[in-house]
Amino acid sequence: MECAKQLVLEVPDEREEKLVEFRKRIVSLGEELEGLAASSLMQEEAFLVRFLRGSNWDVEIATNLVASSHQMIQDYYPYMSAGPPSKLEHVWRRELILCPELRDEEGRRVVVLRLGLWPPQEVSLYDFFTSIFTLFELVVQEERSQVAGVVMVLDCKGFGLSHLRNFNMSMVMCINHFLCGAFPLWFRKIHIVNNPMLFSVFGKLVGPLLSGRVKENIVYHNSDLESLHKEVHPHFLPNSLGGTQQDQGAGSPWVAAARARDSDYTEKIRQAGQMLRGASKGLMEGHRPGEIPAS
Repeated sequence: MECAKQLVLEVPDEREEKLVEFRKRIVSLGEELEGLAASSLMQEEAFLVRFLRGSNWDVEIATNLVASSHQMIQDYYPYMSAGPPSKLEHVWRRELILCPELRDEEGRRVVVLRLGLWPPQEVSLYDFFTSIFTLFELVVQEERSQVAGVVMVLDCKGFGLSHLRNFNMSMVMCINHFLCGAFPLWFRKIHIVNNPMLFSVFGKLVGPLLSGRVKENIVYHNSDLESLHKEVHPHFLPNSLGGTQQDQGAGSPWVAAARARDSDYTEKIRQAGQMLRGASKGLMEGHRPGEIPAS
């Protein structure tokens, strides 16, 4: 609670008052945004609190955060709805995502994404991003993570032309929305390591779209692992980055935790689908979530 006071300006005595005010704003917002008012998640106090913590308990900002989250679902539903954890086993076993059980000295989760190991021909962009979203949806349910936030490490070793070709502008915009105010989680630092020259092309696409705060939190290490270790202790990194974390792939504790909530993810995907505009509902009819129907 002391960290919450310092990091997200949480005042216990003001909690109920803020929740009452936030609920009123959600009701008004529900009149404008399709499917929002009908979502059972909006009735859950824990769900509302994550948005308030993600906005330093500013009800106005939290309301905008909910609206932005709703808009992200509208615009980028396929990237977060490829399936629940049980449908993503082909992603888990490739060890593309690492999330150690330990937190760093500031209580933050450390998440390592191995972009260079992603095989676009075998794991679709929708499946890959849905798997990442699955992890962060799990993390954002942790109260400590809502307060302390997350440190990301992007390992770009092996990132090449085949990867760049699969990052279309829609995906670039989705990443931008995810990092810049459409998901209620504080991304405290983003470390980029083993970034080849080609990755700078991707950086030029994404960079101008990012908010100033996100840009300030990005640290480029190139291939200097010593520089990375000064920021992220090797305890949290895999062997390939000079760390001590063992790859566990589909057997990692966080994947097991996600599988245990398979039905929860299925329900959230269903509720998100109900929020789509009428023009977008074709995605839901006759196609698995995340599969775009042929024109």
